[in-house]
Amino acid sequence: RLADQGSARASAILGMMSRFGEGGPVDLQKAYDFYLEAARAGHPPAQYQVALMLASGEGVEASDKGAAYWFTQAAENGYDKAIDRLTQPLLTEPNDGSPQVQTKPSRRWNLTLPDNFKKALAPVETRPQRLGIKVQLGAMATKDAAIDLWQLIRDELPEIDQDLPVTVSRHSESGQAEIYRLRVGDFGSVVQARGFCRSIENLSRRPCWVVADHAQ
Repeated sequence: RLADQGSARASAILGMMSRFGEGGPVDLQKAYDFYLEAARAGHPPAQYQVALMLASGEGVEASDKGAAYWFTQAAENGYDKAIDRLTQPLLTEPNDGSPQVQTKPSRRWNLTLPDNFKKALAPVETRPQRLGIKVQLGAMATKDAAIDLWQLIRDELPEIDQDLPVTVSRHSESGQAEIYRLRVGDFGSVVQARGFCRSIENLSRRPCWVVADHAQ
């Protein structure tokens, strides 16, 4: 396996899968171990996840000191979420005794997707008619797993167009467990969509399917 060969990225993916029960049972201790392996190899998203798990005691004994260390490591490596986490208290410290408005990090989701994706859904007058060409990156057991997968892809491939519309939609059929479909696009052509798939398949370790979805 890639993780056995020392790939920090693969370890982070396996951590995500163990954390959310993708491909096997939920195992928080194993998830923490995979994330920690990737964190020690200098992988900023994994460093952030290790910090979160240490802060909450998820899969490991809680440790504020350990969490602070890994938040700092991720921030020093330029990871935006860690920087936000470490600088947020500075925004709410009292100054002259005036009432302070506490600013919380934006985590309002469109089916649990970040705010900055919503602007991509707004119509643009000069944009040609949507073709309904999307790619499906996963059919996950939980919304959080779908979010984690997309965030990992964005972290590892920052050249991806940040304004691509992204949706997580719940799907269920009689007698079967519900799933959450992670879809990206509207792409200008099937060729463009296939090129996007090729750019991320090695990272996500999941198939990427081109879909023509006129209904959404």
